[in-house]
Amino acid sequence: MAKWVALIFVGGYSLNLMAYHGWPDLAVLWLSVGVASGFIYLLNAGLELNWLTGWTSRWRSRRALHVVPPPSKRRTPDQDDIYDAIDPVLEKFPAPGSGA
Repeated sequence: MAKWVALIFVGGYSLNLMAYHGWPDLAVLWLSVGVASGFIYLLNAGLELNWLTGWTSRWRSRRALHVVPPPSKRRTPDQDDIYDAIDPVLEKFPAPGSGA
């Protein structure tokens, strides 16, 4: 509750300083607000920006990541295995010029 009251007072005083062109005072005000916020954050009170992190999470990708195993050694097939695999495929087709 106190932070909202402080925010209202800082906002009102900022508008007052902007109206009267009190730029150095406005800079000092916001610098002191920043230092105070940083000090509170360093005391592990934390920032209460859950609404902001929840809002940005809607835009993130929802893809699931999977662990890919490291590539294992690839087995190089023997030369005989290649010919044994190709021969049945070639037998299905007639030879060119055979007239079939």
